[in-house]
Amino acid sequence: MGIFVKFRFMYVLAALVLLGLGISFSVQAQKKPPIQTSPFDLNLTEVGIVTEIIKPDTLRLANGKIFKIDNIRVPLQLDSNAIEFLNNNVLNKKIGFYIVGKDPVERADRFGHTLAHVVTEDGEWVQALMVSRGLAWASGSESSRELFIPLLKYEDLARSQNLGLWKLPTFAIRDNETIHNNTYNSFQVFEGTIRAVSAKGRYAFYNFDKDPKTDFTIVVNIGKMEAYTLSTGAHSYSPLEFVGRKVRIRGWVEENNGPMIELLFQEQLEFLDAPFQIYYK
Repeated sequence: MGIFVKFRFMYVLAALVLLGLGISFSVQAQKKPPIQTSPFDLNLTEVGIVTEIIKPDTLRLANGKIFKIDNIRVPLQLDSNAIEFLNNNVLNKKIGFYIVGKDPVERADRFGHTLAHVVTEDGEWVQALMVSRGLAWASGSESSRELFIPLLKYEDLARSQNLGLWKLPTFAIRDNETIHNNTYNSFQVFEGTIRAVSAKGRYAFYNFDKDPKTDFTIVVNIGKMEAYTLSTGAHSYSPLEFVGRKVRIRGWVEENNGPMIELLFQEQLEFLDAPFQIYYK
């Protein structure tokens, strides 16, 4: 396993270089433990030979164990491209698998596949390679979000170069107008300015136009969402004070008085107009 451990310093150095170039996360989470920046901040749980690419995000090892490539989402239209990439880069090769915590059972999805970050024997982070080529979105969930923010920077690179999914009109970032164009029951990325915030019972609603009955809405289950505030250093903002902030969100679009995405975890909402810090309570 030693070869997979020695690359940790390289990733930390790379992160420092990005910061030195002025490339920084629009939102940085302040929580315990500190936010991870690479797979080497996680725990190496398995090293083995990949013998089968089951799906664009699922790998089988020679010992029969199955791992799901965590924190990415591959569009159906790019399945074959992603599989070709994995065939060329991980199939029949020795690969390291890194997980949050130490128990693979606790990191299993509903199919029993372990959610992991994948590193080649050369120290290449497979998720970063796929996202930076536009073969997948960065993605996360309430229970799996540790390396979501670092992957957003690789996604920015792919989008700036119009690579992979980002050159397809189907996957363009949506706004107040285009979010209404055949997006229901699909995964989308949306950008806009929060025009109004309201609360009703257990839910808060972020609206992005004048009519809350038809415009795009972000819905937050206040009872489930961890409490947090934004801060510029001089002033802190609670979630009900986010009016006027330009944001980006990704998720599954549903119909509920117009198109709606539910905010399930804080990092899912990117703040684009100021270098905010997130503080958890």
